[in-house]
Amino acid sequence: MVKKTEASEVTKPDEETAEGKVKRYEGLFDELMRFTSLIDEQDAEIVEANAVVAEAKEAYERAKKALAEIESIRDGAKHNLYRFLSPKNGKFEFLPLFDRMDETNELVHGENSTEWRQEPIASLKLSLLSLVALNDSDITLVGKLQDLVLKDANGWYKEIAGLNAGSAAAIVDRLNEFIFQKTMKK
Repeated sequence: MVKKTEASEVTKPDEETAEGKVKRYEGLFDELMRFTSLIDEQDAEIVEANAVVAEAKEAYERAKKALAEIESIRDGAKHNLYRFLSPKNGKFEFLPLFDRMDETNELVHGENSTEWRQEPIASLKLSLLSLVALNDSDITLVGKLQDLVLKDANGWYKEIAGLNAGSAAAIVDRLNEFIFQKTMKK
């Protein structure tokens, strides 16, 4: 026969003691803290990685700009070599291999002008029409263009077919910007 027990004597298996509940909540809290600290560590690593990526992007952009500048100078030199070797306006004539220009004077032409005056006008990144007009007039180096502008600031372009006052002003702006960049480098 089955013996009856009083309800107060029987404990249900689903019920847990207060001490058991505290231990269960402490375990849950420990797990939450472990995950939040892991997230914090990952956030710190993300910030560091973003800084490295930004630095790499900046270095990439600088290298890309330097490459474009070098290619532009090379393309200007190739164009000048082509002009030296090819006939002009149907008649064959030798252009001087090195343009002749005024003697460099750093007080007149700017700091380090001995170097940058030898660069091709393609370095100025002018429009194609302006480059063609200047090349057709045998103005192939920055120094030669600078000499022309210094001799007659208002009318230097009048003898050059294909240039008007607006395009001449744009050319002078690019020339001045180029000179400023080259003289302020140091």
